[in-house]
Amino acid sequence: MITRKGITLGVGTPVICVPIVAEKKEEILAQIRNLSESGFSMIEWRADFFDQLKDPDAVRALLDEAAPLLSDTLLLFTIRTKAQGGQAALGEKLIANLEALAAGHAAVDLVDVEYLEFQRPDKHIRRLKKQDCIVITSHHDFQKTPDPDILNKLIAHMYADGTDIAKIAVMPKERADVLKLLELTNAVHCEWPDKLFVSMSMGGIGSISRVCGEVFGSCITFGSVGSASAPGQIEAGKLAQVLGVIHDSLEK
Repeated sequence: MITRKGITLGVGTPVICVPIVAEKKEEILAQIRNLSESGFSMIEWRADFFDQLKDPDAVRALLDEAAPLLSDTLLLFTIRTKAQGGQAALGEKLIANLEALAAGHAAVDLVDVEYLEFQRPDKHIRRLKKQDCIVITSHHDFQKTPDPDILNKLIAHMYADGTDIAKIAVMPKERADVLKLLELTNAVHCEWPDKLFVSMSMGGIGSISRVCGEVFGSCITFGSVGSASAPGQIEAGKLAQVLGVIHDSLEK
């Protein structure tokens, strides 16, 4: 369980995180303002869409303006590389420095680290955590659902390297793949009950995985307002309704 800004991850209903995939500074800030004022608990800034991402000063300036808008809203800073299904084509050093910049900024609460894209992810994780930042280590496979044993070993390495939250997103080819992902999520929750985990099966048939995290052990789910950042994302308002129904049923 992690609590920041009065928002708790790891207990009860999964926190809905809404991604921003705009390119221009003005649109990004406008969306941050609108989402914060609408009461969403978490926003993911997909910085790989930002048209000035390669300029650390531009990233810092945007975060400076965003900070006053986020007093009651968590901000997740994410650079998703092309290798992991995103837009960024940057070297490891620049990504590491940009993530460190974000981790040390008052506007940012969480940073997503693509675990397999770093030669020494453990070193990078320690660097970010020294700045009082919550670290999510992630792995995305947009082609398939890997063998659960392989994913379990990967998750074990993530936790051993000090991550606060491990995240796995995979693509199902059939309904059985979705069941594999849910079984993995439950197994992780049982094996590491004190750790936080996020999982999702992408695409249409995987959408069920985005609503049942409270049952199986996934503490964050991603819902869209406008443009989605991954296939299968559910509109955030509808997602909140379904999560509420499931939570109420579990409380009975």
